[in-house]
Amino acid sequence: MTVGWLAGLLVQVPVVLESYAQHTQRVTGLASPVQAIGFYFHNVALRAFGWRVSQRLVDIVGLNGATVIVCAILAVGFGWALVTGSRQVRVFVAVALIMGFVEAVLAALLSPYVIHQRYLYDFEGGSRYSTMPIMAMTAAAVVAVDAYLRRHGVAEGGEPVPLVRQPPRVVAAVTALACVLALGWLSDYRYGTEHSYWGYWPPRAERMLARCERSTSGEITTWTWYHGRITIPCSRLRR
Repeated sequence: MTVGWLAGLLVQVPVVLESYAQHTQRVTGLASPVQAIGFYFHNVALRAFGWRVSQRLVDIVGLNGATVIVCAILAVGFGWALVTGSRQVRVFVAVALIMGFVEAVLAALLSPYVIHQRYLYDFEGGSRYSTMPIMAMTAAAVVAVDAYLRRHGVAEGGEPVPLVRQPPRVVAAVTALACVLALGWLSDYRYGTEHSYWGYWPPRAERMLARCERSTSGEITTWTWYHGRITIPCSRLRR
């Protein structure tokens, strides 16, 4: 995860440098550290059990109350993993949580607008920056429970013990993980969302290529979020 994330950043460096050269960079201001950390707790930690689950909890106890409840549950769960897990488990959990925190806070610092996006049932504000940290939490939880099951779910001869014959604490750990993941995933993926309102990409790409074929300047102009319109060299568009 860490190597892939860093490699992805390196691939984007030329594009970032080019945007600064053309004065079209996305970073036009920075959020305060307090706001960025607040983004992590409100958009990452709170949403760890599912967007709609978190929204329902917010409706009941408020944004800050819901954040405290979910963070307390996460602290207990990952605290258990760090205390009872093996060295490999502790390292994995620590790296997953730290990398997720750093990624979310840096993203919020560089893109302050996500901090102020509204919280809706059909729109996940800042979700592009909260997905990786939440998946890192999920991976850490799976690794911790799997290691616990392997450590306590093997007979003296090395033969695996069926789950139905496991000690109650092992069954409880596996059941809790399955229920938490299912609760969030089922409630989120059951309904339509607003991931994108542009529709399918291929037809739009074909129209851009067709415009390039008719362009006399070798460039086309199209809409973009942050600067209204942007000019794209046709040489950058390929089938």
